[in-house]
Amino acid sequence: MRQTGVLKAFPEGMSRKHKRQTQECYQQEIQGAGFNLVDCGSCGSTFLHRTSHEELECPFCDCRSEPCDFPDHFHKGFSESGEFDDVNIADDFMEIMKDYMARQDDDSFDVAVEIDNLYTDLSNLYYNNIKHQ
Repeated sequence: MRQTGVLKAFPEGMSRKHKRQTQECYQQEIQGAGFNLVDCGSCGSTFLHRTSHEELECPFCDCRSEPCDFPDHFHKGFSESGEFDDVNIADDFMEIMKDYMARQDDDSFDVAVEIDNLYTDLSNLYYNNIKHQ
């Protein structure tokens, strides 16, 4: 068995995408050792199991089923998934909300107009950050 050592941190400057690709490689190493890291199809919890098992049971919710009902936690193509984006959408969302909240104290605050503007800003944030495939 090959010893890979302890990685205390990713090399400086390594992109998030490359870090996710590294997770795919680790998953392949785990599978090569006869184990798999999966997510429960019922409760979503992550757990390890031996690849030789023909039936799995989640240790968190006791869901018992075939391995196909427990998808790999990291899988080939995981790093390309549309759910990952280096843009921090949460920060953008919070900035929009802070701006909206700050305007509420203005005498000229018109609820109907501001709600419409908020909806437009949040819709644009969503639209500009989704992947068109």
